[in-house]
Amino acid sequence: VRHLDLAAYFATTILKLDRDGNREFFHEWRRVLEILENVSQRVWETSRAFNHHVAISRRRIASDEEYFPLSPQEKQEQLLAAAEHIDFAVDRIPESDDDDTTLNLLNSLARCYQDLLALAEGPLADKSLASEYRSRASECVRRAFELNPLNSYVLETRARELILTASDCAEKDPANAATLACNALDCIRRALNLESAPARESRLHDLLRQTFQLLSSRHVTKQLAMLRAKRDPIGLVGTAWLELRANLLPGAPLDYSELDEQQIDRALALLDEIPAGQRKPLDLRLAYELRVHKSPNDFLRQLDLIEEISREPGQLDDQSSLEFAILLYQVGRVAEGSALFDDLRRRIRNSDTFVSVPERLRVLRKLNSADAHICQASFSRVDNYGKQWAKVQELGRGEAPFNSYEFNKERMAPRERFQCIVTFGPNGPFLRPRLEEKE
Repeated sequence: VRHLDLAAYFATTILKLDRDGNREFFHEWRRVLEILENVSQRVWETSRAFNHHVAISRRRIASDEEYFPLSPQEKQEQLLAAAEHIDFAVDRIPESDDDDTTLNLLNSLARCYQDLLALAEGPLADKSLASEYRSRASECVRRAFELNPLNSYVLETRARELILTASDCAEKDPANAATLACNALDCIRRALNLESAPARESRLHDLLRQTFQLLSSRHVTKQLAMLRAKRDPIGLVGTAWLELRANLLPGAPLDYSELDEQQIDRALALLDEIPAGQRKPLDLRLAYELRVHKSPNDFLRQLDLIEEISREPGQLDDQSSLEFAILLYQVGRVAEGSALFDDLRRRIRNSDTFVSVPERLRVLRKLNSADAHICQASFSRVDNYGKQWAKVQELGRGEAPFNSYEFNKERMAPRERFQCIVTFGPNGPFLRPRLEEKE
């Protein structure tokens, strides 16, 4: 199809119904959809992006009550049409490098069915439809999660599904509701660690509010107390979360830096009660975050926790892998850290992931100290790309790149020795003059 990209651009940008742009089209939304519906059938049959973004606009029309005041039946009509567009794209249009991915399509399809479920359980009051929509949403979430359990959008959608399921069973099966709510919290916190867009953060914090509301409900709170008494992991994790939020308003974000240190100690004490062999990434991640806040330079303890998380496949996102690699360097396990950086560089190069090095991990430090480790290096080689390398005694004679100009030299003599600090970035270690470290 000639001008296929231009046709798709109408759906993705020019006529996209979005609060961040094109608000002037909101009052003409029916005309916008009519224009898009009349685009060549060949475009509909070959472009995943076109189908997907028309569906996204339909879903916005159904969900944004401020700008699109629709009846429940009209909302249902738009959402079903959106689901039909995405279903067609997934089932009938093959995936390609320059079109929307199956992962993104499944995630959007899950959101459509979740919104339909809310309608069926609410104003439409149709239990049969609710059961159908719940089943379809769960299937989409399952398939998306299998494709990439570390994607922030997938984590958000999975958290929403867990919350919906937990809300449905809170009275009849509070133990299951507690488990689902704790797993939702884990997904939300992981998504927040990967997300910086204000609109996404707002939605994720709203999910946090819903989850804590569930954990604080009478039936679930009573069940958590019973589970805690048995040293059940979910009872202990759920109680730890509630301890951390004890003095916060229902919708307030959880900021560890604003918590009473005793709250953090009590939460850690609860997590430490989980019996050996029963710890899961759910509680290990929370313990890791709390340990980082309480003792930022206790690298050995942090490494123990993140290494235990890594033993379960698919549990470390790129940001966590970056911290894992640097922690391995911090405790002298340089070869393992180097291998992890090699893998991480490849993954980041082939994705749009953004990672950043936390302040505490930006330099190689003396063990259990905030002080930078002053290292002894000797120039070793210049590679084929002109990059200079030196062997570092404190890295087990492992190599790291550097720039001689930063050391006030145009070039280094063979095996010339110099002092430096080891800094860390997303690509691995890099040597810098010791004066750069501000202690």
